[in-house]
Amino acid sequence: MATRARASDRLFEVGDAVPPVLRRAVEAKVNAVLQRSMLSRWARSADHAALIEALTAWQRGREAIVQALVEAGRSYPFEMLAPVAAAGDAAAVAELLGPPYSPTAGAWLLGQVKAALDRADRTGR
Repeated sequence: MATRARASDRLFEVGDAVPPVLRRAVEAKVNAVLQRSMLSRWARSADHAALIEALTAWQRGREAIVQALVEAGRSYPFEMLAPVAAAGDAAAVAELLGPPYSPTAGAWLLGQVKAALDRADRTGR
């Protein structure tokens, strides 16, 4: 595991873009600790925005992606997060949405609040 971790560290140092082999390795989640470490490095890299695409493409690990991006201090305009919202991951969008807030972002946020209020009215909570 230590060798894999060191090799992945070296791959992150090779260039600005995360190599495809490393993307597949992160998604495979052979080891949760190694995956978190790799996601953390990826989120801090120049290629961090590629993780937004991974939020809709990956079957697992979405929470770890969001956590890595938040911990790296990343936020994105709604237009970049629209595919994530369309995929139904409102929690990820709410965590990663940052200024400037476009009218579309404002409308989405208001829609989320309205939906939450509607649910509360129906359930009495």
